[in-house]
Amino acid sequence: MSAAVVFLMAALSAEVAWSPRLLLQTDGVWLHHGGTDATRLPEDAAPEEVGLTLRRARLGVDVDVGEGVGQGQGLWRARLVVSAERPEGTWPALTAADPVAGAPACAAPGWCLRTTEAYVGLAPHKAFGVWVGSMRVPIGLSRVVDESDLRLPERARIILRATPDYRVGAKVAGDLGLLQYALGIYSVGSGSTSSLLDTPFSRAGPLSVLRLSAEPVGPVGPTPWLRRVRAPGAEEDPWDRWWRFSLGVSALHARLPGANQLGLGGDAQLQWAWFCATAELLWTHRGTMDRLGFVIEPGVLVWRDRLELVARGEFFNDDVGPRSPADLWGAALGVTVWSATRLGRAELAYTLRGPLAGDGPLTGIALLRLQLAFPE
Repeated sequence: MSAAVVFLMAALSAEVAWSPRLLLQTDGVWLHHGGTDATRLPEDAAPEEVGLTLRRARLGVDVDVGEGVGQGQGLWRARLVVSAERPEGTWPALTAADPVAGAPACAAPGWCLRTTEAYVGLAPHKAFGVWVGSMRVPIGLSRVVDESDLRLPERARIILRATPDYRVGAKVAGDLGLLQYALGIYSVGSGSTSSLLDTPFSRAGPLSVLRLSAEPVGPVGPTPWLRRVRAPGAEEDPWDRWWRFSLGVSALHARLPGANQLGLGGDAQLQWAWFCATAELLWTHRGTMDRLGFVIEPGVLVWRDRLELVARGEFFNDDVGPRSPADLWGAALGVTVWSATRLGRAELAYTLRGPLAGDGPLTGIALLRLQLAFPE
């Protein structure tokens, strides 16, 4: 509350810039084969009966306050985003609901409404900033990428099942040039759940997260593939035809009843002209139970500013949460087409999952996603 009061006082005596945020995503299943009863579509719908349906809608606003707004220094920053989405995903067995997303109040059957981001931050310099409120938890590379910028419609299973998306807490973060850092301590409201046993954090302790990323060669950022997808009039990237890479590590600790949870992860990105590859590894441990998964996503922009082809290979071994016949290995191939303004895009992805031993045939799904996002 005190941070919000200080922010309002600063807004009354300095320059203010407002920026709306909008995200609309519709999904449609166009092919489904294999699997068992545990991997059927929601509500026993036949694949031919599943058309485009609204999956996620977000509306929000960013506010920057300070002298020289837009120059990145001496700014108070605030964001408020409200989201309505179907948490079960288009196909629960392949896109398992995030077990750490919490249990928000549902506005209607099949829909949940929650405030995903609501924070105030002070960033006097790009090397140091403080944020307080509800925000993304920076565990790994995928979680710092917004849903509107993902290269495939869903994150890898290890990310969905072992990491939180948004939490209430405090974070310090900054960009030191070659090194970027983020350190946060998070809790949740009474309606949210922990990452392992659905234990409310009101009866548990905090979630502590540290993320470090280094960019030894060239500026990379969390979405290097978008550097070659420019809106009309955008400046040319000086590293356009050169190569660059980044390395990142993440660590987490959650105090839970009985035994605490630990986690370690690593990620890497490489971009060379039209080619961009990302890789991520995550391990979590609690008591005698482990989760381990990794994913690699290479892609190439075959038509500048318009068309990208992406592949994914992943492995997931879960001794903790609910297992399904679609758990073990997976592969995906997707294509993304951007509009001329980059505000809209269409994704078509085919995912194939290999079963656990004795759990039946391969399971596959083809998913089409249409998206409108602002800012792009």
